[in-house]
Formats: sequence, structure tokens, C-alpha cells
Amino acid sequence: MITAYFASLPQCEMANNAGDGRMSFISRRDCATAAAYALANRFLHTEVLNINGAESLTMADFAAIGNEVTGNRRHGDLRTGGP
Repeated sequence: MITAYFASLPQCEMANNAGDGRMSFISRRDCATAAAYALANRFLHTEVLNINGAESLTMADFAAIGNEVTGNRRHGDLRTGGP
């Protein structure tokens, strides 16, 4: 998603169809690492583990955090919208 954020900066809009739906922004690498640790620990083999991350965000939340962290002022505030 970070790549999509930076690719969206020139148009100042992040096209998506998520609307106000929430999703967990966690990398595949982090999910794979968590799965490897769970598989390596025999005490976790029968447990249900939540590896989705601490907080689910809307695309607007994601874009706002991206704008804040990057100081995105050159391109204005990145908005979210449908295709």
C-alpha cells in the first residue's frame, strides 16, 4: 500500500473501491514472520492467532497518516476516491 500511496501523489487521489471499509495494513513479510514463529512453537499449533495488526483503518485514515508522516504538502492533501 505504501507504493500505491507514493504512486498516487502526482494526481493527489488514491483510487480504490474500499469506501469506508476498514482493513489491516500489515506487510506480507510481517505475516510470514508471524506464521513462521507460530509454526515453530508447538504450543501454538492449536491456537487461533490474530496477526492482522493493532488497528484497522479506512483508506482515508491511511492517506491522512501518509500525508502526516511524509509532510505531503507539495502535492496537497492526498484524498481517496473511487475509480
